[in-house]
Amino acid sequence: KIFAVILMTFVFIGCSKETPDEPDVTPTPPTDLEFLTSAANTLEVPSIFTENYSFIRLFEYKDAEISITWKSDKTSSLSNFGIVKQGYRDEKVVLTATFTYKEETYVKTYEVTVPGMPTEVRFSKALKNIETPNEVSGNIDLITTFDDEEIKATWSSSNPDIISNDDLLKNIHQYRNQG
Repeated sequence: KIFAVILMTFVFIGCSKETPDEPDVTPTPPTDLEFLTSAANTLEVPSIFTENYSFIRLFEYKDAEISITWKSDKTSSLSNFGIVKQGYRDEKVVLTATFTYKEETYVKTYEVTVPGMPTEVRFSKALKNIETPNEVSGNIDLITTFDDEEIKATWSSSNPDIISNDDLLKNIHQYRNQG
C-alpha cells in the first residue's frame, strides 16, 4: 500500500508541472491609440450626402466615450456641422474626423460626395431669378446665362414689332397710337 501512494503522488506532481516550451500567454491590453484606432474603424459615414446630416460628436465604444470633431474641406457644399448645400455639379468632399480618447488623438479621412442639384431644381431656381418688367420705356437687358453659365437662355418676343429679338425696344408710342 505504501508503494501505491508514493507512485500516485509522483504522477500527480508530474502532470501539474509546466513544460518549459509553453510560454506564459497573458494578453496585453491595447494602448489608448490602438483602442482609438479600433473604435474609429467601426464608425460608418455615408459616402453620399443629399440632405443635412447630424455628425456624431460623442461616440461610445466598449463602455468608453470618444469625442469626435469634424472638418470639411469644402464647407460651401458640406459644413463642419453636416449642413448640405447642393451645387450645380457633384462635389467631392474630404471629411476629416479627429477622434480623441484620454490624451490620444487619431485622425481619419472620409471621401464623400455631395451630388449636384437635379436639373429640374436648377431650372426652377434659374426661373425664380428672372424679373420681367410690366412696363418698358427703354432698352432692356435680358439675361442669357444663369448659375455660372451652367444654364443658358434664349429669348424670343411674342410681338417683335414691340420688342425685337435683339433685345431692343422699338417705338412703343407708335404701336399704342395704331391700336
